[in-house]
Amino acid sequence: MGLLHPKPLVGGDEVLIVAPARKVDRTAIYQARDLLSSWGLRVRFGKHLFAEHDQFAGTDEERLEDLQAALDDPTAKAILCARGGYGTSRIVDRLSINGFRRHPKWLVGFSDITAIHGWLVDQSAVTLHATMPQLMVRDAETVSAESLRRALFGQKPLIEAPTHPLNRPGVVRGRVVGGNLSMVVHNLGSVSDVATRGRILFLEDLDEYLYHIDRMMVQLRRSGKLAKLAGLVVGTFSDMRDHDSPFGKQAYEIIAEHVADYSYPVGFNFPVGHAPPNMALPMGIEAKLEVGDSSARLVY
Repeated sequence: MGLLHPKPLVGGDEVLIVAPARKVDRTAIYQARDLLSSWGLRVRFGKHLFAEHDQFAGTDEERLEDLQAALDDPTAKAILCARGGYGTSRIVDRLSINGFRRHPKWLVGFSDITAIHGWLVDQSAVTLHATMPQLMVRDAETVSAESLRRALFGQKPLIEAPTHPLNRPGVVRGRVVGGNLSMVVHNLGSVSDVATRGRILFLEDLDEYLYHIDRMMVQLRRSGKLAKLAGLVVGTFSDMRDHDSPFGKQAYEIIAEHVADYSYPVGFNFPVGHAPPNMALPMGIEAKLEVGDSSARLVY
């Protein structure tokens, strides 16, 4: 089966904004619409984009309806998930990929959207881990939004990180998979689970207790997800928390400990994740990971 690789966008293309997770801020979404319009894109909103049901952007049925309609849409060239939070995994099992196969398009988002990335990548789609409309007009996000624009319009990303003392050098190629660590672990055994053997695994996270990071890395190791990687790319792990009795290691040290028995290259502190800049990172397609003495790069 060949890759479902969407075509680069061109001026005049139509994009859809939907909200499969937490309810959205109307002002931020309209500001994002204006920014996307300035790129020459035509923006449509999902039917239930501004719906509210408890903390969610509408009921499960409403969010499912909007996301399925976006996947099936024959004219839109990209689906931009409005924000993360929580809720995507409640609906992803009920999605159909049939319409998407006929009309492949970019699926854009991160954090809770990892559930959709995993589902699509497992079915040979190429997606885009990148900033979202709720965030893309923040002052600190201007670099992130520009990175998204370049990726959508066909510029191949090159994501660089400065050298880090925990890096393990090497050069490998592999399809990039993963996303938010909490969601990657949450997705194990589901339709959003992704194969990692021979692939470059990317991980990032936000606002977790350090012992949670350790527990999730233990789960990935116990489930065999870490053993046969081509390489590991570690993005930002921001706003980590600890108890009064300290765990004793920071997030990157915890990750390094759990991959210490393997020989593949590992690069830390890539500018991808919840802390800006959040550089656009294609998922499901091959890239080259280069971890050297002075820097690490992910080259598409």
